[in-house]
Amino acid sequence: MRLVFATEDLAYSGKSYAGFPLVLGDDLQPVEPAQTFLWWRLVENPYEIRSRDTWKQYGYTMYDFFGFCCSNTIDWRAESMRGIPNAVMQYRDWAKGDVGL
Repeated sequence: MRLVFATEDLAYSGKSYAGFPLVLGDDLQPVEPAQTFLWWRLVENPYEIRSRDTWKQYGYTMYDFFGFCCSNTIDWRAESMRGIPNAVMQYRDWAKGDVGL
């Protein structure tokens, strides 16, 4: 998995999206639903975020979460069951406890 940022070549409807975060799997295909979420949140949302710094932060966050799930063979879609934390809870605990974020 890797995170790259688009060049000015990424364009849609005549507008360039240079700096847009692209979360790619080992096969260099977009990681879903991360990529669809990023496009919706940063471009299509009525409250579009224009700051490229915010774009970067969203990209790093999606990359980190899905990378964590992939590295630990955690299904991000699995529902929480009594006594067993879901993927977001596990990521939170790891980020806070092991990494100190």
